[in-house]
Amino acid sequence: MKNHIFLFLGCLIFTISCKKIRKEKTNVKVEYSKLTTPEYELFRPNTPPKSVLILFGGYPETAIDIQREFKILEVAKESEVAILYANLNQKLWLEDKEKVQLAEVLQTAILNNKLPTDNIYVGGFSSGGNVALLISSYITETKKYNLKPKGVFIVDSPIDLSALFTTAETNLKVNFSKDAVLESTWLIKSLEERFGNPNTNITNYQNFSIYTNSTKYFKNISSLKNTKI
Repeated sequence: MKNHIFLFLGCLIFTISCKKIRKEKTNVKVEYSKLTTPEYELFRPNTPPKSVLILFGGYPETAIDIQREFKILEVAKESEVAILYANLNQKLWLEDKEKVQLAEVLQTAILNNKLPTDNIYVGGFSSGGNVALLISSYITETKKYNLKPKGVFIVDSPIDLSALFTTAETNLKVNFSKDAVLESTWLIKSLEERFGNPNTNITNYQNFSIYTNSTKYFKNISSLKNTKI
């Protein structure tokens, strides 16, 4: 019985101590600095950041829009995570030249601001998710950048461009609303101008899509096979 009492008291003291340490740690607020460039906005802790989160917004979204819609900064500050909000938008796919340009922007941002190169996470919303996956795959397979994301997340992203084309065609037939018709008309025009019609040019679509369901093609992100998605 006496041993049980001592064990209980020991556990109680340990629990109180842990709560006290956690409370003291929470009260220590790490200051952050903000850097604004044409390509991105970076929020970085003044202490060495433990990791970096790179975020891409949807089709019309800038860095400021992502900050307004995705309230992650205050949570990130609790763990001393740097956040880079990208201004790149209006991209459903990336041309080879665009991959190189974006990879160089990210590499310069990470090295110049002393961000960790071995603890990188990338996220994207809507069309930004396509960018997040494509650029993560590219910098993972291209050794000269020495950047390898540990994880990538996407939210509501049109990863299958041929399916996006088909959905747009359906929306035109349904004619549900003026906005839906305008968006679908624009999508079909944009995709046809670059890739043709998926019924006769499916190879063009699968070469630039994250995934093509009709052909089960996903080689554009094959270098992410060991990355958390």
